Formats: sequence, structure tokens, C-alpha cells
Amino acid sequence: ATDNALCVCDAANFLFLSDSIDNFKWNFGDGATSSISSNHIYNSDGQFDVTLMISSGGCKDTVTKLKYISVEKADARYLVSDSIFKCYPALVTFTKNGNSNNIVSGIWNFGDGFQSNNYSSNPQHSYTNIGNYISSLHIQTLNNCRSTASKIINVTGPTAVFDFTPKNICYGQQVTFRIDQTQNVDQTQWIFGDGETSNLASPDHNYFARGLVIPSLLVK
Repeated sequence: ATDNALCVCDAANFLFLSDSIDNFKWNFGDGATSSISSNHIYNSDGQFDVTLMISSGGCKDTVTKLKYISVEKADARYLVSDSIFKCYPALVTFTKNGNSNNIVSGIWNFGDGFQSNNYSSNPQHSYTNIGNYISSLHIQTLNNCRSTASKIINVTGPTAVFDFTPKNICYGQQVTFRIDQTQNVDQTQWIFGDGETSNLASPDHNYFARGLVIPSLLVK
């Protein structure tokens, strides 16, 4: 054969060159035979014995090469523990379930700007913001067979954008907080970073603390 390392549905070219042989027959090891030199397509993965039977002038001979043809299948299909989330962070377990053998490399792309550094058949990834993320798996086998599969992960939940002024103050000075944008929000609570909180939409707050203070907005 011109190539004995194949992918499923690839063809191997079998040639028998002799003018002195009356008859010959190939047995490709997958149940198929041929009495001519031809291309043969392997439709399943595995290792196949190839046999050549020849006859001439009443004499016969048979040659068999064991596990001569290696056929691999790349199948990147996978499952996810869940694909629809109503809040975040959302932890997703990815499990490869496609029928592949001899995987030499693979990359999980989680669709949010992160991807796996090393291939694993069941990685986990946490989505920390809302969005529709197209996850994907790309694999390659020893015979250079390749496959890609993808799934959509939908993450919803409350989100908000806020601001406050001024940013730099003196001791005891007032800061005004405002919410610029919300999505899927039912409740809000300001956490001023000095131990004080407020449930008002746009509160004013006087800081009697020194140093760096980091305010935040809790949304539900």
C-alpha cells in the first residue's frame, strides 16, 4: 500500500506489479477483496491484516502482513454537565464521549477567551459573566486525523454598571453613587467598603475612614 496510516474513509492504494503471474487477489482484512490493483477505502477504525494470494502455472502462494493497515477515527463530540444557567459563576464539566483512539493533541476552547493548556478528556471551567459562549474541542490523532465539535453555553443572571464621584476625597467628604445600567436585577445593595451599606438607588455617603476604600454593588 502507498500509505498504511489512515483515517476512517481514507483510501489505500494497493499495487501488484508482475507480468508473469496469472491471477492474484487482495484480502484487505475488513471483509473486502479485490482481484485488481486498486484503491480501497476503510470505513471503520482498527488494525487490519492484508493478504495477497497469487497463482501462476498451477502454483500458488500467499503473503500476509499482520496489522499492516492502521486506521484511526477522530471524533471530538462531547457532553456538558449543563448548558443553561440562570446565575454565575457557572461551573461546567466537559466530558469527551466521541469514539476516538490515539489522541496526541487536543484543545478545549471555552468561548470566553480561555482555553485549556493541556488536553484532558473531562476538564472543568467556570463562567464568571453572562453571555452565550461557543465552546469547542479540537483533537488530532497519531495518523493526523482531525475533528472539531462545539456546544453553546448560555449564562444569564444579574449584572450592573455603576459609578461614583468624586474618586478622591478628604476625610468626612461626601461621595455620590449611581447605577448606570442593569440587567436581570431585582435587588441592589451598596457596600461602601467602610462597613456601611445602603439599599437606596443613588445614595450619598460620607467617608470617615482613611486610606484606600473599595466600594461595590451587590445585585440579585
